[in-house]
Amino acid sequence: MMSANEQKGSRLRRAREMAGYKSAEAACERFCWAPHTYRHHERGSRPYDDKWAAEYGKAYKTPPEWLLFARNAPRWAWVPVVSHVGAGATVIPENAPFDFVEPPPGASEDAFALIVRGNSMLPAMSDGDLLICEWRDDPLALINRLAVIDLEDGRRFVKRLIRGSEPKSFTLVGMDASLISNVHITRAAEIVWHKFS
Repeated sequence: MMSANEQKGSRLRRAREMAGYKSAEAACERFCWAPHTYRHHERGSRPYDDKWAAEYGKAYKTPPEWLLFARNAPRWAWVPVVSHVGAGATVIPENAPFDFVEPPPGASEDAFALIVRGNSMLPAMSDGDLLICEWRDDPLALINRLAVIDLEDGRRFVKRLIRGSEPKSFTLVGMDASLISNVHITRAAEIVWHKFS
């Protein structure tokens, strides 16, 4: 996970790219910024302050509070709502954005949003809740946690993930104690933010 300074740097890089500057050098040349200082700001190795955020925001037509704190995000930085996720309901996701939501602080540019369908996860979450998620390389990192899971058969669920009894399998557990046992998953996502409906 990125540090707070790295997240600020990542937002600055995205703002530059969305403003049409393909490289840090091109932006520095256009706005007469010291390339060494700017590169440190984009990498997150040296944090920028309010003064720099205001200058970068003006140049890139981006709210300085988004650059600093991930608040008041520009529309291009919003998180796509890509599908529903089953919590008792069977959901086959389409993975095509049909809406966008403002990102919570700390969400990466790879974040995506899902809407819960079903009530097997009550009281932790209910039908209509919004989840902001990020895919993880290793599902084992999400063992014993609530996660979004894609199965080999195409279904997508939000469940607690535990190890299955068969090799390389997992069992999905609902808050209502329902089980989907010994399934093989194609990928799993961490829930980084949850908005109740």
